[in-house]
Amino acid sequence: MARIAFVLLRDGGHEGRSYDMTGPEALTMTEIAERISQAVGTTIRYVPVTPEERRQALLAAGMPAYFADALDDQTRERLKRPKSRLCLDAYAAFAVVPTTFAEFARLNAATFG
Repeated sequence: MARIAFVLLRDGGHEGRSYDMTGPEALTMTEIAERISQAVGTTIRYVPVTPEERRQALLAAGMPAYFADALDDQTRERLKRPKSRLCLDAYAAFAVVPTTFAEFARLNAATFG
């Protein structure tokens, strides 16, 4: 995304346009945990929690209620399309090779670890 944002800002001429963009693969949360596990060399598991469990944990950790509300809204929007989809047109239009999640995890292993 950053590479495309760079081209957009550098070259201009895209005012008012919208570009759908996803990663190059549709992954489940379990697959994402597996990619992070491989990058950091330790097992990471995805454990699903209910929206209420998440909200309570966020509030207990000190997150302001208004921010927890915003995250709840974001989650509701995301869950309107529960399956991942691919949209690589923007990468092709700007001649940018998308980064896989495994590459991203390797590059950020220290952060994940």
